[in-house]
Amino acid sequence: MDGNGDDHFSQPDPAFPSGAFDLYSQADSYQGPRSGMQALDLNSQVDEFPAFSSYADILRSDHGGVARGGGARTPGLRVAHNGGGDSRGGGATRGGGASADKGRGAGGSRGCGAARSRGGGANRVGGTGGSRGRGRATRNLFIGSASAGGAAGGGGRGGGRVGGRRRRGGSDHEDYVYADEGYAPEVADGVEVIFPGSSKDPYLILHCRKRNREFVQMMLTLGMYYESYIHKAPRRVASVTGIEWVTETLSNPTSCYNMFRMSCPLFNQLHDLLVDSYGLRATRDMSTVEALGMFLWILGAPQSLRQVEDRFVRSLETISRTFDKVLGTVLKLAVHNIRPQDPEFKTVHKRLLNPRFAPYFNNCIGAIDGTHVPVVVPSEKVMQYTNRHGYTSQNVLAICDFDMRFTFVVSGWPGSVHDMRVFSDAIEKYGDKFPHPPTGKFYLVDSGYPNRPGYLSPYKGTKYHLPEFRNGPMPRGMQETFNYAHSSLRNVIERSFGVLKMKWRILMGIPSFPMHKQSKIIVACMAIHNFIRENSVADREFDLYDCDENGVPMPGTSNRGGGETSTQVEEEDSNMNAFRDEIAHALYNRSR
Repeated sequence: MDGNGDDHFSQPDPAFPSGAFDLYSQADSYQGPRSGMQALDLNSQVDEFPAFSSYADILRSDHGGVARGGGARTPGLRVAHNGGGDSRGGGATRGGGASADKGRGAGGSRGCGAARSRGGGANRVGGTGGSRGRGRATRNLFIGSASAGGAAGGGGRGGGRVGGRRRRGGSDHEDYVYADEGYAPEVADGVEVIFPGSSKDPYLILHCRKRNREFVQMMLTLGMYYESYIHKAPRRVASVTGIEWVTETLSNPTSCYNMFRMSCPLFNQLHDLLVDSYGLRATRDMSTVEALGMFLWILGAPQSLRQVEDRFVRSLETISRTFDKVLGTVLKLAVHNIRPQDPEFKTVHKRLLNPRFAPYFNNCIGAIDGTHVPVVVPSEKVMQYTNRHGYTSQNVLAICDFDMRFTFVVSGWPGSVHDMRVFSDAIEKYGDKFPHPPTGKFYLVDSGYPNRPGYLSPYKGTKYHLPEFRNGPMPRGMQETFNYAHSSLRNVIERSFGVLKMKWRILMGIPSFPMHKQSKIIVACMAIHNFIRENSVADREFDLYDCDENGVPMPGTSNRGGGETSTQVEEEDSNMNAFRDEIAHALYNRSR
């Protein structure tokens, strides 16, 4: 980042389906929470019954002025009245009177004494003989009768049970609704509630089924919320608390390095830097020392969140929240330390002053390469993230100097993407932040990149990698001599990747974190890598590769060959080709 807040690492365009997080802009692509279920307010469902303000009003109503508009059907409820006209009160409707219809009177009605009566008496309940049971609920539920239901219905099909039993066999039915709430016997006499399941009201059937599903979903959501946030397990009492374990580990130099991947003085120095300059803060239950120790333990061991839960005796929620907070502060550190220490590249590194390379590579300022970091991705993205080695990964582009410090990084690209595509996108999208080589300076790149101004590549089709020279004859001819020197210097990027992955073992296989968090973890590891390199006098992994500058790191640390395919071919610059030939002739003539 420059003085205006720019930094030197990022990811591909969010439009590209990589799920990476843009670390240049430090702007999360957070989308608000998805719309969840809304609480179902039964009393608010009054649109189906415009004559009333709520169901309770319907149940409490006993007046005769609820006309149905000439006998028209109203979904949900029917009210029997004794008053007349074309309403469902009297006359030729289901009300009382002497009509031959289904009223409460005589004749062929379903009132008292009729052979085909469902009730008997004055309220369709309390019948005898061939009635279907006193208070029998088949398709209809009768509320507010003078009697409460059924012993006299011996001839009925259901035995006179009230409240939602299916008439055949008395079995429960999922569509029946009980009308216990809001029941007011003194005012609701004669109210008939039509059950869902009645062939008379198909619209009501669909409406009630949908409402039942919404209610079940709402209850499931409430149950999950209760189990997660209200009904928690009792707090565990640890024999050794997290802070006690971290303190004890820091007191032992060997344990400190093995657990936190750095010495105790360096741990304290990193802790003070994050607290003083990058906003790391303690919480009510956890100190900053414990939080940093937990973070480094996860990155270095690595440890699953379940193991961290057991070791620190913390809930998964606390662990995840603490990890994210420390990760954010380390990313702020990355903004300032993943960049060239000499932006103008005026100093010639001592490695280049070796007579084997000087003076032909004095203008070299670093090396560029990519590395695959294994990750766990959703099943629908497996094909996109599967690299040529057959596993899912992110293709991470990085630039380093000859001190094995990273000066630029782009994370988040799928493993199937060619190195050159990642490189081209980085220059195009982050051209103002990319550490471009000044005129006359150049980076070392492998054969997957074209030879063009500022980027010197080896001869293609010729032996190049160091193991090929170590396990076979020494270089012969001009091109092999150049490639051997080129590979020996460019090996610094492979050694940097080797140190990075040996120290932070989470990069050997990042667990199933969200994809944007996986990209952040990669950059955070590089930031701590640079911090250790800049501040540590001695470090086990760095010392290993400092002693053998031609050392070959573990397999898979870099993308040898330049990527997944060789289909992306770009034109090389003729002037850069001539410059390469000039160096090759000089090196070959000196070796003879």
